[in-house]
Amino acid sequence: MQSHSYARKYAQYSFFRSIVFTIGIITVYWFISLWNIQIDLTKDQRYTISPELNNLLQQLDTTLQIYYLVPDNLLPQDGIAQVHHLLKQLSDQHPLIVYSNFSPEERTLFLSEFINGEQRIETGSLILRTESQYHMIDPFQLLNYQDFRAGALVLTANNTEQFIANTVAQFLDNRNIRIFLPINHGELTMSNIMTSQNVPLDQLLSQQGYSISSGHMETTPLDDFDTILFLAPTSDISAVEYAFLQSWLKQDKNIYISLPFQRTLPFHFQKLLENMGIIAENATIIELNENRRIASDSDQLAFLSTIQPHTITDPLSKQNLQPIIRMPLKLTLTSLYSQRVKHEPILLSSSSIEFLRINEKTKAIETLSNPRQETNPIAIAVTQQNSETSAARFYFISGDSAYLSHNYSNELLMQQALIWLHQQSYNITIPPKNLYTAPMRNITQIQAIALGLLFSIFIPLLLLISALLVYITRRKN
Repeated sequence: MQSHSYARKYAQYSFFRSIVFTIGIITVYWFISLWNIQIDLTKDQRYTISPELNNLLQQLDTTLQIYYLVPDNLLPQDGIAQVHHLLKQLSDQHPLIVYSNFSPEERTLFLSEFINGEQRIETGSLILRTESQYHMIDPFQLLNYQDFRAGALVLTANNTEQFIANTVAQFLDNRNIRIFLPINHGELTMSNIMTSQNVPLDQLLSQQGYSISSGHMETTPLDDFDTILFLAPTSDISAVEYAFLQSWLKQDKNIYISLPFQRTLPFHFQKLLENMGIIAENATIIELNENRRIASDSDQLAFLSTIQPHTITDPLSKQNLQPIIRMPLKLTLTSLYSQRVKHEPILLSSSSIEFLRINEKTKAIETLSNPRQETNPIAIAVTQQNSETSAARFYFISGDSAYLSHNYSNELLMQQALIWLHQQSYNITIPPKNLYTAPMRNITQIQAIALGLLFSIFIPLLLLISALLVYITRRKN
């Protein structure tokens, strides 16, 4: 009788304990929902706004309207859901941001002020608007898709934060920065270089507020431009162009040169570099240690460069990125112009054991020893002091520019170099949010059957047996 009384009391105790536990869970959940607490456990924080974007948005002094052109019934779709979630967070955390979503068909009259007769607005586009400015971002810029399987596009990344940051920076910085691209020296065409964000390089730079124009240096008026950008020229500039570039630097303007490997360096380009205290050796390239080589490079002349501490490389360091460099020239810095020229190495080679030289007569590759395993500069930021209060900026990087295509670290390096050249304070870089979930691959049919049996039969059976053993043990006691 006494045992029955004890069992009854124990049952009542267990019952009330379960009720209290359930009420406690419901109460905690209610408080969490009341405070709108969210915990992002994803590796790259895909549902969390980056601190860089938050800090930039805090500088807004006017209302920013954000319109996501997606109807309510499409919001749960993968990719769109992540963009919608981030935009809602922005409006919740920043009082000057007002966010709404709607289908383009719902407000055609309202949207007509954002487009001209040749444009069309697609579902999934994003429009950012202040009182005096607006900007539209295409859906394929916000989300990245790659063809991993034949005929099937797979969602890989969310670029929304970066494009919002670019647009807001453009709104905050009212300067119209104009960049001129010479095209009469065999340069690469930016429109043919696809970036990691699935847009051509010139379009990506335009999204960041730069006005890009191209033409012949000797026939184009350049007074209104801020920077001349040589993207991998293969032939020399003329004596007239060389003299113009010298006077250009004296006007406190900027030059960006990306010079590929050539057996004989163009004379006037070489002379321009020497005036900036940079000596480039003819037909000499850097060979690299085995552990730094890029496996995909057939002749093993590409490698991961070593970044140096600098404002240009800070974003790369924070993201643990290293640009890929192929066939860089062997450079030496001279102190001849040290009183007016300041050199800041941006990228270095690793401490290679050997250099490679192409023999001018036999055209064969020769090996030069590097017994002290010295590092060599690959990219250099140069400041030319023209007076106590004025200076010109010059950025030089050597090596093949092919790795600009679909390479986030290399294009980020280029963007940061342009930010340094123009002394922009608002521009920031945010890595894309990774949305790719890799499927299980390379498992045999037997392994698939074994996994199915494990999760559908053996694990549930093990739980049932464990529960039965607990029940029998308690019954005996």
